Amino acid sequence: MADINHALRSPVLDATAWNNASIATAGLAAMVTQQRSWLNTMHVAAGPPPGVKTALDTLAAMAAQQRSWLNTMHVAAGPPPGVKTALDTLAAMAAQQRSMADSFQSSLHQIAGTINSVFTEDLFSSFDSLLGTFREWLPDNLRGVDAGLWMWLLRISAKDGTCLAWAPRAEIVAELLALRHSKDRQRCLEEYRPEVVKDVEASLKEVDHPDLLDLQELTLQAAACIRDGYDAAAQALLANVLDTVMRAHGHAWMRSYFPPASFPPHPVGSHKMIAGAHGTFSGAVQLRMLGPYLLVNAMKNVFSGVDRQHTLNRHLGSHKASSDSYRSEFAFAALLNAQALLRLVDRYLYA
Repeated sequence: MADINHALRSPVLDATAWNNASIATAGLAAMVTQQRSWLNTMHVAAGPPPGVKTALDTLAAMAAQQRSWLNTMHVAAGPPPGVKTALDTLAAMAAQQRSMADSFQSSLHQIAGTINSVFTEDLFSSFDSLLGTFREWLPDNLRGVDAGLWMWLLRISAKDGTCLAWAPRAEIVAELLALRHSKDRQRCLEEYRPEVVKDVEASLKEVDHPDLLDLQELTLQAAACIRDGYDAAAQALLANVLDTVMRAHGHAWMRSYFPPASFPPHPVGSHKMIAGAHGTFSGAVQLRMLGPYLLVNAMKNVFSGVDRQHTLNRHLGSHKASSDSYRSEFAFAALLNAQALLRLVDRYLYA
């Protein structure tokens, strides 16, 4: 929660945001009254789906909570904590709405339209830093992935040792999610070789912190090697990039992002840092944690001292050069993992 707490304490959440939150609260209450009136006039033998009433009850409670809080607090005390509650509730409502009967779709669209009119862009007009944080929560290329597939996405990252956050493009991710076996997914990435490289290059344009520019350039050089089919050379360079980023900044990023109790107080190696972050996963997929968990899932074997390689492993690549430790699928995994790690560390360094 460090990043959201930091953002919510930011000066950009000023009196304007406070007033907008008051307006949003009043709008929610009005919306609940309107939708309850609609439900009371309906004559459906089976009654309305429970999800409609649940959604409205939740919104009513949220509006009451927001109003009570706003009436008892001062602007100087800080931003309304209900901003996060509102977003979480709306996400839960969206999931409920997908399962409701077709006969109620017009009402659901009305609810969605009312929500859009309440939570206008003006409400978030002063939340630039908060909106920047949202980009980390859900990478651009994964915004079209149904939340029901997030667990499968996390499983793929662990099974293949490949992070799919920010690259490749959404269409390629959709194809990968439809494939059940690692070999098929690896073959798919290789078939889209030029596109994958292009997407990584585009993603790396977002990395511009001065401390990362050399590593960004080396990653771009490795991407060019993969474009030209020199996968082993790319893998060797990218393994060094991953190790360097982790040693220089990755440990500090993990300590700041994941629960501090996950890591020993004294310095430890990259493998233990990744294992500590990986161990914090509770099984409840959270929007804000999807990108980082995809990365730690993919990297959990990168720095381990294993004797046989099933996913990308820097140790074997450095100390046991062979056709088994250098494979095209490992080069693609290294490229995608490196760009994701650089994206996350870049955001951390600017925080």
